[in-house]
Amino acid sequence: MAHCTKCGRQFLALPFGKKVCAWCVRHEAAQRGEEPENPKQPVMPVPWAHRNASPVIVTQALFGTNVAVFVGMALAGISITDPTSQD
Repeated sequence: MAHCTKCGRQFLALPFGKKVCAWCVRHEAAQRGEEPENPKQPVMPVPWAHRNASPVIVTQALFGTNVAVFVGMALAGISITDPTSQD
């Protein structure tokens, strides 16, 4: 994916030579005092917020796996405090 050179937001498609997103173009026009076609700027997510990535779910899955292995070892009769390398 391509990114805006000013704010870092991702473009929805390949920009084909366009380096600045629509939000930055509208923002610069508003700062110059020009009236853009649509005076309201759309609310866009910040570049560092990933919608699909959720580190909490990954952390919970790893924690759950560790707890399951610990409980399985305890139920199998393996010493909790001093397991051998064979165990």
